[in-house]
Amino acid sequence: MKKIQEIFSVDLRTLAFFRMSLAAVLFYDLCWRAVDLCAHYTDQGIIPRAVLLASPYYRQFWSAYFIDGGTNFTIFLFLVNAVALIVLFLGYRTRLMTFVCWFLLVSLHNRNPLVLTGGDTILRLLLFWSMFLPLGAVWSADASASKGPVPSYKFFSIGTVALYLQFLMIYFFAWASKTGTQWWPEGAAVYYALSIEYMTTHWGSLLLHAPGWLLKTLTYGVYWFECSVPLLFFIKRFRMILVILLMAMHTGFALALELGIFPLGGVLTAIILVPGYFWDKSFLKQRMERWAAFLSKMTGQWAHSSAEDCFVLNTIEKGFVIICLIAAVSFNVEGMQKFPPFLPQAARQFIYTVRINQSWAMFSPQPSQTTGWYVLEAGEKDGAKIDLASGGRAVSYEKPADVSLLYGNCRWRKFQNNIGRREFARYRKFYADYLCRTWNARHTKDPVENLSIIYFEQRNFDDYIRSNSKPVVLLDNYQIRENQ
Repeated sequence: MKKIQEIFSVDLRTLAFFRMSLAAVLFYDLCWRAVDLCAHYTDQGIIPRAVLLASPYYRQFWSAYFIDGGTNFTIFLFLVNAVALIVLFLGYRTRLMTFVCWFLLVSLHNRNPLVLTGGDTILRLLLFWSMFLPLGAVWSADASASKGPVPSYKFFSIGTVALYLQFLMIYFFAWASKTGTQWWPEGAAVYYALSIEYMTTHWGSLLLHAPGWLLKTLTYGVYWFECSVPLLFFIKRFRMILVILLMAMHTGFALALELGIFPLGGVLTAIILVPGYFWDKSFLKQRMERWAAFLSKMTGQWAHSSAEDCFVLNTIEKGFVIICLIAAVSFNVEGMQKFPPFLPQAARQFIYTVRINQSWAMFSPQPSQTTGWYVLEAGEKDGAKIDLASGGRAVSYEKPADVSLLYGNCRWRKFQNNIGRREFARYRKFYADYLCRTWNARHTKDPVENLSIIYFEQRNFDDYIRSNSKPVVLLDNYQIRENQ
């Protein structure tokens, strides 16, 4: 038992830094989402509430955004979310604010699941398990009102076990799902991942043309490193090395691929591993102590002494954590599809209600061998055809110079990738309505009346060979509905 406590204990200063980092990343993500607030989260956007909730699958989700689909109410919820994240960053009423932030994050995710990425799953799960951790024990407004210093920075509870087991699940199941031969033994996965043009950055394009041995080395490195992460975790003296390697890997992902918030989520998984001796020797120690003194000075009169309360979970809370942990592990195991589905419907419903459902099959079982681009062919009243994807230029079926520029940010990229799949075909006409409606609002003299969504697909092969583009018509000459 002593050994388990040693492995699964966490430094309270690490939790405090993690709290601030998590709040900062979520605030950054919220700001980027606000750019597409109307398009992604209101009834005037790409998926009205009634359309989403018409699906039996999405009907099981809940969201504060389902109360009202208007722009003003959505802005109000975004502002409340922003304030809650700032308060969480400061560590005021930390446990309550962690729950509020989790509630609002799940609400946001459930409002438009078609724009979610793997990074969103990481953030949602880290915030969920954080509700059962003393994030405000030190370096917080709550700690400034406590009666004295904490007796020890080392902390162990069922909450720390759950957080670390979630960390292990992320990397173990990410590795276990990479069963394609491109990962092993061929070593071609990085080559094919970088060949997906709409996901590749400028640096990724340069890396794609690096020597073949380097691309193979990177493939094997990612594959075997993800395999070794659980092993390195259990060797406590290697924790700081593991932190550095994880941060290096996710930095590499961010430089080479357009993955949205995913690399930052990966960095957060590394932060929770930072050992206590780092804070004893780090240049950050004095800065964080000055930050704590500043909080104490600024919040002394209204700070709430809840730092002590967050150390102890009652029996019901402990039981709930254990149930959620078993459910999360079971969901991951079932997701590997090595066994027939074994989770009862009630368990599955519980998992989706608290949103601990997860999948770590990114580039699994191997990266896609296809790439492509969209042509959004809109017809004007005079019969002229323009491409809304290229800003209203005359329609051209030639491949653009930079495919990634047609996709906008990572949320639009994920949405467009999803509507190309058969299971999301029902949302294409609502996407078309939105595109035409917003175009016509800005171009009243030359409105469009219909839209065709065409995806030009190419297949990647070895040695930088691509097939000729093949048009796939996803929506053909759709007549827009002005009243939507």
